[in-house]
Amino acid sequence: MAIAAAFALTLMQIEPVSTHFYLVAWYGLIFSLDRAIHQVEGSSLIGRCGLRGFIQILFWSAVVWFFFELLNFRLQNW
Repeated sequence: MAIAAAFALTLMQIEPVSTHFYLVAWYGLIFSLDRAIHQVEGSSLIGRCGLRGFIQILFWSAVVWFFFELLNFRLQNW
């Protein structure tokens, strides 16, 4: 749902979503995948790891995204 909303708001050029689309879409993807895990396994990955684990997930996802952006900057891919 968040991913669809991010796409719609970006297409309508609503700020700050259109500028920071990747952030809304990325965390929307994390929550969507967690919901899918919950439906398959019966428990949420975020719920199982607790608040501290969830903060670690957010931190490491940001770190991975940062290195992805550095790689794109170096390769001038965007």
